[in-house]
Amino acid sequence: MSRIVLNLRPAALLSVGFSHPRALGPDIPFASKPAKRDRRTAHIPYIPGSTVKGSLRSAASRIAKAYGFTSCGEGFSRSMKDCDVCSLFGKPGITYPKVFFSDFVPDGEVKFHSLTRVGIDDKSSTASEHTLFSVECVAHPTVFRGEVNFRELSGREFELLLLALAELRLDRFGRSSFVDLRIEEVSGLDIPETLKEVFEELCEWLWT
Repeated sequence: MSRIVLNLRPAALLSVGFSHPRALGPDIPFASKPAKRDRRTAHIPYIPGSTVKGSLRSAASRIAKAYGFTSCGEGFSRSMKDCDVCSLFGKPGITYPKVFFSDFVPDGEVKFHSLTRVGIDDKSSTASEHTLFSVECVAHPTVFRGEVNFRELSGREFELLLLALAELRLDRFGRSSFVDLRIEEVSGLDIPETLKEVFEELCEWLWT
């Protein structure tokens, strides 16, 4: 099994919630889970691996055509032929992915920030009266650490994975957040000469 250890950090404010505020009340909780800290159990924020995978899949779909890959969108249509993006990430309910993502947990101190927003009416796409809600965000320079595990990727599939990682630093992460990422460590794979430049760039933070 090959492995890439990734660090993610907010480029601005990072919000990872569970649902729409109407379903949960005024506050959207940041995703958290119990963990042992100083012999006590505390709840720590984390980025679910499914969130990272979904954002990376969307990034791969955005850049696929520009780099000579195929993408059928988000892989939800059974009538579509398998594309390069589906080959790498799997087609939901049909084929298994070749890459697997751990949850991303804080690597060090977490810096929180509370942000108040105005609710939007879905029908009119305008601000709703009396629907202020707060979002708990994590701010720079908090770093989250996680892993991407895979086996037997073709050179073409590995190239698409690296290009998607690069694209993820330039567009939205989730609905309204932005992240920077850096490859911290790799094991079980050799980097092809043709991809070393992209790989080396991904070993450094893009946004300081």
